[in-house]
Amino acid sequence: MIEYLLIEIGGSLIWFVLGFLGLKFFQMLKLRHPIKKLWKISEISDLYICVATSTKSNTGVYTRPATGIGQVQSIGHVVESLGKAYNLKIKNITLSTSLHKKNIEKDLILMGGPKNNEFSSFLLEKINDLTIVTQTKECISWLRPEEKEDFFPIVKNRKVKSDYGIIIRMKNPFDTNKKTSITLFSGFHTYGTIAASKYFTEQYIKSLKFFKKSKENIFLIIQCDVIDGYPTDLKLVKKYEY
Repeated sequence: MIEYLLIEIGGSLIWFVLGFLGLKFFQMLKLRHPIKKLWKISEISDLYICVATSTKSNTGVYTRPATGIGQVQSIGHVVESLGKAYNLKIKNITLSTSLHKKNIEKDLILMGGPKNNEFSSFLLEKINDLTIVTQTKECISWLRPEEKEDFFPIVKNRKVKSDYGIIIRMKNPFDTNKKTSITLFSGFHTYGTIAASKYFTEQYIKSLKFFKKSKENIFLIIQCDVIDGYPTDLKLVKKYEY
């Protein structure tokens, strides 16, 4: 009788452990799967996060490149998302002036627009023939036929009240083997860049269905209000996927 009872208890304990492990595995899969679908990175160890070089300071001994607080906040959203699914190495975060051109074929995340990030400029020029989206010194432009529209930030009393951001995630057009991906977060001002990375990692990811294949190439324009230097009330204003 005691032996039978011990067998029953042991069997129940085994099923409990297997159920617990299965639940943990499902929760891990449910968390990681959409994030990997979001970024579509081929090899995380070769990923580079390329941040705009917003300023250069003369220290008296050498010229020190640096980025702005908006870029740092954008990196925070990106790293938080990537860290949930990948073993991200901080050494792969670099300023645009420090990234070697040979790495343009690798998985890339570009932070900042063409004004301060030459790799963002390279990308927008490369995909110009797709006539989807671009950015100039004057505005962010949606180029899709029948949907053409220019978007201008609102500035009052030397304060940005509203800004726009671009999100692009696509197969890296510079990669000869067509295996890597490239992602761009760009804003007309720094607030648009923050809004783009925040929207992508917190809102767009919710549209990805667990069992449904996601599009390889996505192009979005985001609008945000700016209050005391922080982007709020993020809205999707343009979208194209294929």
